[in-house]
Amino acid sequence: MSSTDSNTPLKSSPAEVLSPTLGDGALPVSPPISEGDSGDEDELWADLLDYGDLPGADDGLYDSDDDGGLPSSQDNNSPIVAHFVVDQEGCIRTGPQPLKERPFDISGLTDELIRHLFSRLVPYKDGHVRAVDDYTGLDFSWAQGRPDALSMEAMYPFTIGKGQILYHAPSNVGLVSSSLNWLKRRHPIIVLALLGLWLRILQEPNFERRKAGLAWVYTSLLNAGVMGRVFLFNRPHEKQIEEWQQWPPEKLEAVLEHGRTGAYGPAIDAALAGRSLDQLFLDARRTWRRPVRQAPDWNLVYQWLVKIANKYGLTQDDFDYYFTLPAPTSSRSNDKVFYPFSVLSRAQAKAMSWDWCCLFNVAGQMLDRMRRHCNKHAQAEGYGEHEMDPLRLIYWWGHHLCQKVQKLKGQQPPLTREEIAYSIGDQWGFAVLPWAGNILKASLCRARDHGVAMRFGLNLPNNGQPFDPVEHWDFFLCTVTIDSQATNMAMRNFAAGLWESIRQMIMAVQPSHTHWRLDKDLGLRSWVGEFETEPQPRQPPELPFEIPLVPIDSWLGESTTPPSLQCTMCPDAGDFATPGLLVRHYREQHSQEPSAAGSVDPGQDKTDEAFWTEHLTCRQCAKPFSDPGCLVLHIKEQHSGKTYPCPDPGCNESFTYLGTLRRHMALKHSDESPVRFPCTEMGCNSSFSRPDDRDRHVAQYHLRKPPGGLRCPDPGCDEVFTQSGDLAEHVAEKHPDRFLCSEPGCHRSFTRRDSLQAHVKKDHSAEPSKTVKFTCPKPGCGKSYTSRPKLNKHN
Repeated sequence: MSSTDSNTPLKSSPAEVLSPTLGDGALPVSPPISEGDSGDEDELWADLLDYGDLPGADDGLYDSDDDGGLPSSQDNNSPIVAHFVVDQEGCIRTGPQPLKERPFDISGLTDELIRHLFSRLVPYKDGHVRAVDDYTGLDFSWAQGRPDALSMEAMYPFTIGKGQILYHAPSNVGLVSSSLNWLKRRHPIIVLALLGLWLRILQEPNFERRKAGLAWVYTSLLNAGVMGRVFLFNRPHEKQIEEWQQWPPEKLEAVLEHGRTGAYGPAIDAALAGRSLDQLFLDARRTWRRPVRQAPDWNLVYQWLVKIANKYGLTQDDFDYYFTLPAPTSSRSNDKVFYPFSVLSRAQAKAMSWDWCCLFNVAGQMLDRMRRHCNKHAQAEGYGEHEMDPLRLIYWWGHHLCQKVQKLKGQQPPLTREEIAYSIGDQWGFAVLPWAGNILKASLCRARDHGVAMRFGLNLPNNGQPFDPVEHWDFFLCTVTIDSQATNMAMRNFAAGLWESIRQMIMAVQPSHTHWRLDKDLGLRSWVGEFETEPQPRQPPELPFEIPLVPIDSWLGESTTPPSLQCTMCPDAGDFATPGLLVRHYREQHSQEPSAAGSVDPGQDKTDEAFWTEHLTCRQCAKPFSDPGCLVLHIKEQHSGKTYPCPDPGCNESFTYLGTLRRHMALKHSDESPVRFPCTEMGCNSSFSRPDDRDRHVAQYHLRKPPGGLRCPDPGCDEVFTQSGDLAEHVAEKHPDRFLCSEPGCHRSFTRRDSLQAHVKKDHSAEPSKTVKFTCPKPGCGKSYTSRPKLNKHN
């Protein structure tokens, strides 16, 4: 292995070689740095998935941190090295380690989630079933800790229901591979299709077509990043909702349409008006533009970088061609500035006056982010190379890029200079960019796996000799690389042996889908800036197949019926249960591409079959089943309610499902006082463990309605409903002139919005500043409350 190979494992100084172990002083798991944090799901979906829901990208895969009580295959399944150890390969390890595979456990799922999950299963073979990724049509793995394990994803940034902005609402939730979930994060959904297209274009043998295709995708990703910023896709959920609630319905509809097609329109034009390039492409603090205190001699820095290039067989002319731009403030035309990013972004960098201060500040920002987040465990143990600074990072970056060019120059058949320039990218071939908010933004990452300490291989002399930027490195000790955020987020902390399967998974994302379709004009021009049009032409993608977009009505509160998923070329095929099944059908039946219907890793089949062999056999009578739904029905009918006894010595209750037992333990035997939902009617002392149980009680005992339902409040309507949510949807759809109170347990309606607002202010306000008081009627009490439910709870 070459001494200049930046992917070489980190070797320790002479020390005892240990195996990674857990310890009492284990440091807490830290997820990768991201643009924002996950928001809360809406109440309806949270209630459906109580004690057993699917994770989102911010939660861990089947994690218990945010979304429910399933065992984690993400962080909780990651070994944690307390302090540090040196593994058998001599690598220093500290903090969270790569995930370990383990069988998927459904024992804690509720009945509702079992039905939801099982409704999406498809027969496989020999009585086995599989679930299919809604993005790619590929099979999920039934092993946790893998990139192709199930996760729950809000496919669009929001949906509208009952006049509110929602996120994890049922109409907006899909089941997707965990790695793709992490990859998409807070970007428009079309970004996934663009990244898949980028990887497929890299396989194009004709360079001119490859160059034109990459230019189109680059411009598309540039525009998608701009769209994400002006439409607030990358904000935390609570801030997004606060802003979006103020937008008119027509703008919200435009945001969803633009986000799933990338088509330019009046809403984008209005959002871009008056915004500068700095506002759209730099971080909020504009760190690029800060002056460098005690700045070095930049001409001397440039000379050192040329010497670094010489070390790898590159001439000064080579270095200038691949990695420099004209210095914008130079008084001499031959002055250069180091630009270590993709050749596709050079025209924009020139337009934004890239100079040495920009480079220094970007390097400092990346180094600071790495220390505070990605490498904080190694920093705490003293393995963070505190001698590294932004200038030394610039020199290291020169080594890193020149090593790539040296390797590309050695390829056979030989590449032209221009081909080499377009081939310089991250580990997966994605471009690396400096722009904030872009999914290809550069980040310092671990080159080997995500459990080793991040070190650059800095090798300072001990004899007082001045630092030599060319020689004072030991790349045998280097474990750092520079990747795009796309590569970094998709890899997350999955085992390094699975990284290639993640890349293949991204390639399976198609330009046309039920939930997105790339507009061909998206990549023909930049929406902002007077950038050079080189290289020309920009070539839009050829679609292997075209899938009709689902109507947007389901996300705007205009339809409560799930959209029909049908193949336009096979009228007799009927409806498809999920987007992933329809994508798979198009790929297999209407595309020239090789079939990708099976799992990315065929060797995973044995694990999947072992899982279903175990879980499709009744644990009480050993009867086998070929369908999971039949197994659930069998347990209910034949083994009704005596499976999980309460472990409390004084309790004789037992339950059919583990989730029900857990709920019982939390309510009856927990040291903490359980959350109760009191009846909202004056004088009623009943309370309940779930809000829907409380609502049913109110409807049955306190509302004037026929047995078995909630009557529509409109005088001329005789419709009756069993669920308050169904009643609310009915009123919104059939009686838009009526305004129904959305407070739990309250079913009053009004013909004027201001009357509803006055009612909410009077009867349901919880703000302490309100003057309306509800006083206890009991003699001698005198206590008052700001809302009637609080008074009822007091009574």
